Amino acid sequence: MPDAIDWAITRERSLLLRVCQDGAVAVLGGLVLLASMGMIAWVGAEALERNFVPLVLALVGGPFSVLYLLPMLADATQRPDRSQFLPVWHSPRKLLGLAVGGAAGLVGTTLLSPLVAVLLVVGVTFGLVPLAGFLATNGRFDPETRTLTVDGRSASLDALTGVRRVSVGRVTVTWFSYAREASHWTVPRLVVLPTAVEQQLRQHVSAGIAAPIEPPDDADERRDANRTVQATLVTFALLFLGVAVGQFFVADLPTAVALWASSLMALFALIFLWLAVRE
Repeated sequence: MPDAIDWAITRERSLLLRVCQDGAVAVLGGLVLLASMGMIAWVGAEALERNFVPLVLALVGGPFSVLYLLPMLADATQRPDRSQFLPVWHSPRKLLGLAVGGAAGLVGTTLLSPLVAVLLVVGVTFGLVPLAGFLATNGRFDPETRTLTVDGRSASLDALTGVRRVSVGRVTVTWFSYAREASHWTVPRLVVLPTAVEQQLRQHVSAGIAAPIEPPDDADERRDANRTVQATLVTFALLFLGVAVGQFFVADLPTAVALWASSLMALFALIFLWLAVRE
């Protein structure tokens, strides 16, 4: 039997992945840094004017609210590893440097055009962050069982009905189509593969598409889509879409704020529509 095919796209192997990860950390980290500095400045200014309510609220909602964690943090066996909170590819010093640089960039962009600054944050949140997660992938193909595993999600290539490929530099973006009997949300569909690995998989993919598809043992037990659930999900999607349109065109909001709020509502609308289709 041929050996299994393994691959991994990491920061060390992909310049685009490094740019996406560092860019996301810089912009979002800078946003958090600016928000924290603004909060501290506001609380301090209120305290100087003898208004201690914001200070009390900040303490109660901040340090005092996590005092119950002290026993766990004091126990080395229960203390969480730093990698659970910080990206494993960055040191705290580099993270702070990226955040400071991102904060400076956001301030400069805001002075030039607040709308561009909002578009930058929205673009990073809904663009760079998903793209970084999409690119950072690892997988394995087992020729003996003909099973493809990508980021912990597995599927049999014998259930394939088609494949589409687009080569971009050293990677190939691949879309796998499965028979309805094997199609569910856990199977790997949109996958980024190193081009060399994709070429190795081609003969196995072609054989999988040509293989007859056997119905699963529980084929008779599969349920039809629940039309009531679908109608409810579509209704929620339309409501969120209506709110998004209203916030942008009707509500008396600054353009930058309206764009951000509308984008958020539109995202929820897309999620509900996707759930309705998958029902």
